[in-house]
Amino acid sequence: MTTIIKANSLEQAKSRLERVRSERESTEQAARDEAHAIPFGQPNIEGRGNIYKHVQQQWDRTRRLADEEERAADRVDMLEMVEKFKEDNDQLQDVRVVGRTGWASVGAATSVNNLDYFKGRLAQMIADNEAVKAWNKNHRDAKRCTFGSKITALRKKVAYLEAVKSKADSTPVSEHSQQLIDSGKVSQWKKKPIYYFVDGLRKVALTLDDNGDFQESKRSPANADPPGETVQNLLAPSPSRPPHRPRGVPKARVPCVSRAPQTTWRTPSRSRLPAASGAGSTRALVRGTTVKGAVALVSS
Repeated sequence: MTTIIKANSLEQAKSRLERVRSERESTEQAARDEAHAIPFGQPNIEGRGNIYKHVQQQWDRTRRLADEEERAADRVDMLEMVEKFKEDNDQLQDVRVVGRTGWASVGAATSVNNLDYFKGRLAQMIADNEAVKAWNKNHRDAKRCTFGSKITALRKKVAYLEAVKSKADSTPVSEHSQQLIDSGKVSQWKKKPIYYFVDGLRKVALTLDDNGDFQESKRSPANADPPGETVQNLLAPSPSRPPHRPRGVPKARVPCVSRAPQTTWRTPSRSRLPAASGAGSTRALVRGTTVKGAVALVSS
């Protein structure tokens, strides 16, 4: 699962950890004090309420707070690892985190903001690859692995991000689209600025066409009916745009046109036909008859 990291996430996580820890300690101490106030071995009297009920509730709350404290501590460990990863890479702006604990996987996100980082990494990888090739020429018995496949993948990523950035800068924005952006109903994605997310809808994005008008994105379309209606209301009216059809609703079927019955022509097998006398043909095409009837006609 990809974890969302904000600018002040680490400070918020640390303050939440301190709050949960102090609440857990106070609840645990209150449960101990209340349990000590009850005489040792005091039984519950039949017909009366449980005298240990509130103590048990306090201990249950303590266990829930302990679990919450553990999750908060894991998040702090993960965010500290992210901060360390950013400090080691000065040009890195957007990170991608998979996991919620200190064992999470941290890497560079595929974002136009990280374009300089990927270019620098590509240049460094090419230099390292040349050094490995030189080593392999002189040490044939102890060769090292080259970085050819990694360089190819990184070049494709850099080319893709450059194309996304160029398209976002060159695509015009119509007046209707600019009004939606200024009103906050549509917000541009900073990582990939060719996509615009719709406010209030999860994973529903729009893109700009050549005229600068918004259209539904093929990558993140509106599948359900209410989000689809919301998106259609935001789009500029166009006579060429087909009406919205939610996913799962079948298309209107075209009535099937009945065809005329085809006439079958049957050719009798040559081995079952007797040899024809005279200069006539040895084959006969009989319309609508069986092989036995064709043999009878040829023999006659």
